[in-house]
Amino acid sequence: FRHAAAVVRPVTPEGLGAALRERPALAYFVPTARNPDGAIMPVAGRRRLAALAAEHDVPLVDDEVCAELCFSGPAPPPLAAFGRGEQVITVGSMSKLVWGGLRVGWIRAAAPLVSRLSRLRAVHDLGGEVVSQLAAAALLRRLDEVRGPRVRALAARHDHLCAELRARLPSWAFEPAGGGQTIWVRVPRGEVDAFAQVALRHGVAVPPGRSFDPLGGHADRMRLHFLLPADELSRAVNNLALAWAAFDGTGRAAARHTLIV
Repeated sequence: FRHAAAVVRPVTPEGLGAALRERPALAYFVPTARNPDGAIMPVAGRRRLAALAAEHDVPLVDDEVCAELCFSGPAPPPLAAFGRGEQVITVGSMSKLVWGGLRVGWIRAAAPLVSRLSRLRAVHDLGGEVVSQLAAAALLRRLDEVRGPRVRALAARHDHLCAELRARLPSWAFEPAGGGQTIWVRVPRGEVDAFAQVALRHGVAVPPGRSFDPLGGHADRMRLHFLLPADELSRAVNNLALAWAAFDGTGRAAARHTLIV
């Protein structure tokens, strides 16, 4: 967005009406299994969002890349179910549901916009890789077969990570995700930018919250994913707990005591 000279402004649900009244060039939302916290927007919020976008004539992008990864039943209806066809643009991808290397996605929008985007792509891109597109077309016909095991595995790993964090790092705060691949964690003290350096020395790389805020906020947050098997998640949380003890100061006395003994 910034490469296109856009001024990016995050919007809270409470400030949505005021933001859309200013007629931005585009509104971009991830209402289902949102990155980084895995939250799912309720149906009432989707209806209100689509209505406000239509009222103020603001194009609305619905990013559904993680929409197939809801842990409790099927995903809620997309924003297009509540708005005019020419107003809502839906984007999706196979990369989260199937495999990160399958970089095949799509856009659902009004026919004139799709034609325009196709022409623009022809200028900048000679075409997608054929084998991946053939694989995606075959997998789309077996989506239910693919989705079930994938969602069950992610939900189990999510629950395992949450349990490990509650047991080893009870002072950290987070809300369980409704879907997706990540949770959004808040530390009680300090900034995650500094803690991330300590965590890296303990063998765990964590992205600080500032990376997910266009205004550089959320300094006390970090994103943790649950893509790894349970034993690796347990090892990662153990190392995070050691790193937090060192960062927070609670590990210093224990370390000195160990050296004396």
